[in-house]
Amino acid sequence: MALQPSTFTRDVQQYVKLDQQIQSLQSQLKALRQEKQATQDRVAETMIANQWQKRTLDVGQQQLALVERKQYECLSFTYLENKLTTIIPDSVQRDYVLKYLKDQREVKTVHELRQTPKKETAR
Repeated sequence: MALQPSTFTRDVQQYVKLDQQIQSLQSQLKALRQEKQATQDRVAETMIANQWQKRTLDVGQQQLALVERKQYECLSFTYLENKLTTIIPDSVQRDYVLKYLKDQREVKTVHELRQTPKKETAR
Protein backbone atom coordinates (compact mmCIF):
# COMPACT_ATOMS: atom_id res chain seq x y z
CA MET A 1 0.00 0.00 0.00
CA ALA A 2 1.54 3.27 -1.10
CA LEU A 3 1.09 6.35 1.03
CA GLN A 4 -0.24 9.45 -0.57
CA PRO A 5 2.44 12.16 -0.82
CA SER A 6 0.59 14.52 1.51
CA THR A 7 0.31 11.83 4.22
CA PHE A 8 3.98 10.95 3.87
CA THR A 9 4.99 14.63 4.05
CA ARG A 10 2.89 15.14 7.18
CA ASP A 11 4.44 12.05 8.77
CA VAL A 12 7.97 13.27 8.02
CA GLN A 13 7.17 16.74 9.40
CA GLN A 14 5.61 15.17 12.51
CA TYR A 15 8.70 12.98 12.97
CA VAL A 16 11.04 15.98 12.78
CA LYS A 17 8.85 17.97 15.19
CA LEU A 18 8.74 15.10 17.70
CA ASP A 19 12.49 14.53 17.42
CA GLN A 20 13.17 18.21 18.12
CA GLN A 21 10.87 18.11 21.16
CA ILE A 22 12.64 15.00 22.46
CA GLN A 23 16.06 16.61 22.01
CA SER A 24 14.90 19.70 23.89
CA LEU A 25 13.42 17.63 26.73
CA GLN A 26 16.56 15.48 26.94
CA SER A 27 18.66 18.61 27.25
CA GLN A 28 16.41 19.91 30.03
CA LEU A 29 16.46 16.51 31.74
CA LYS A 30 20.25 16.41 31.62
CA ALA A 31 20.47 19.83 33.27
CA LEU A 32 17.96 18.79 35.94
CA ARG A 33 19.88 15.57 36.66
CA GLN A 34 23.12 17.52 37.04
CA GLU A 35 21.47 20.00 39.40
CA LYS A 36 19.87 17.16 41.38
CA GLN A 37 23.22 15.37 41.69
CA ALA A 38 24.98 18.52 42.90
CA THR A 39 22.22 19.14 45.45
CA GLN A 40 22.32 15.52 46.58
CA ASP A 41 26.09 15.75 47.05
CA ARG A 42 25.73 18.85 49.22
CA VAL A 43 22.95 17.29 51.34
CA ALA A 44 24.93 14.04 51.77
CA GLU A 45 28.08 15.95 52.76
CA THR A 46 26.11 17.93 55.35
CA MET A 47 24.50 14.79 56.76
CA ILE A 48 27.86 13.01 57.01
CA ALA A 49 29.60 16.05 58.53
CA ASN A 50 26.89 16.25 61.20
CA GLN A 51 26.79 12.47 61.69
CA TRP A 52 23.16 12.23 60.57
CA GLN A 53 23.67 9.07 58.48
CA LYS A 54 21.08 7.09 60.45
CA ARG A 55 18.41 9.79 60.45
CA THR A 56 15.50 10.12 58.11
CA LEU A 57 14.20 13.45 56.93
CA ASP A 58 10.46 14.00 56.63
CA VAL A 59 9.77 16.08 53.54
CA GLY A 60 6.07 16.45 52.86
CA GLN A 61 4.64 13.04 52.06
CA GLN A 62 8.10 11.48 51.66
CA GLN A 63 11.07 10.50 53.76
CA LEU A 64 14.70 10.86 52.76
CA ALA A 65 17.47 8.73 54.18
CA LEU A 66 21.17 8.56 53.41
CA VAL A 67 22.01 5.04 52.23
CA GLU A 68 25.07 3.39 50.76
CA ARG A 69 24.81 1.72 47.37
CA LYS A 70 27.46 -0.16 45.45
CA GLN A 71 28.13 1.22 41.99
CA TYR A 72 29.84 -1.20 39.67
CA GLU A 73 32.16 -0.29 36.84
CA CYS A 74 30.70 -1.07 33.42
CA LEU A 75 31.73 -4.34 31.84
CA SER A 76 33.62 -3.00 28.83
CA PHE A 77 36.16 -4.78 26.67
CA THR A 78 38.88 -2.53 28.11
CA TYR A 79 37.88 -3.63 31.60
CA LEU A 80 37.83 -7.29 30.53
CA GLU A 81 41.25 -6.97 28.91
CA ASN A 82 42.73 -5.39 32.05
CA LYS A 83 41.29 -8.09 34.32
CA LEU A 84 42.09 -10.98 31.98
CA THR A 85 45.73 -9.86 32.02
CA THR A 86 45.92 -10.92 35.66
CA ILE A 87 44.54 -14.44 35.07
CA ILE A 88 45.75 -15.14 31.50
CA PRO A 89 49.36 -13.98 31.22
CA ASP A 90 49.74 -15.33 27.66
CA SER A 91 48.72 -12.44 25.40
CA VAL A 92 47.88 -14.78 22.50
CA GLN A 93 45.34 -16.69 24.59
CA ARG A 94 43.99 -13.50 26.14
CA ASP A 95 43.55 -11.89 22.72
CA TYR A 96 41.82 -15.05 21.48
CA VAL A 97 39.32 -14.91 24.36
CA LEU A 98 38.64 -11.20 23.80
CA LYS A 99 38.21 -11.68 20.04
CA TYR A 100 35.87 -14.60 20.68
CA LEU A 101 33.75 -12.53 23.07
CA LYS A 102 33.61 -9.61 20.63
CA ASP A 103 32.72 -11.85 17.69
CA GLN A 104 30.00 -13.69 19.63
CA ARG A 105 28.12 -10.58 20.74
CA GLU A 106 24.54 -10.52 19.65
CA VAL A 107 24.02 -7.89 16.98
CA LYS A 108 20.58 -6.68 16.07
CA THR A 109 19.90 -4.61 12.97
CA VAL A 110 17.16 -2.02 13.24
CA HIS A 111 15.87 0.61 10.86
CA GLU A 112 15.67 4.16 12.12
CA LEU A 113 15.49 7.65 10.77
CA ARG A 114 18.51 9.79 11.53
CA GLN A 115 18.64 13.54 11.19
CA THR A 116 21.80 15.26 10.07
CA PRO A 117 22.29 18.98 9.49
CA LYS A 118 22.19 20.07 5.86
CA LYS A 119 25.55 20.83 4.33
CA GLU A 120 25.74 24.40 3.14
CA THR A 121 26.49 24.66 -0.55
CA ALA A 122 28.92 27.26 -1.86
CA ARG A 123 27.17 29.98 -3.80
